[in-house]
Amino acid sequence: MDYEKAASVWLEKDKDSVHMEEDVLKDKIDEFIKAHNTCALAVASENFVRCAPIEYNYVDGN
Repeated sequence: MDYEKAASVWLEKDKDSVHMEEDVLKDKIDEFIKAHNTCALAVASENFVRCAPIEYNYVDGN
């Protein structure tokens, strides 16, 4: 499939969507990350998928 054709589908769908202000979005992301301490790391090869929980510390935006 042609990349430009595939990408244009999503650009067309997104053109009329309402976007959150960048600073508000960053605050929401920060709030979400601070409320959790675990994420999932998944990898796949051919028909084998492995998913492992990873604990993290989120300090000073990192």
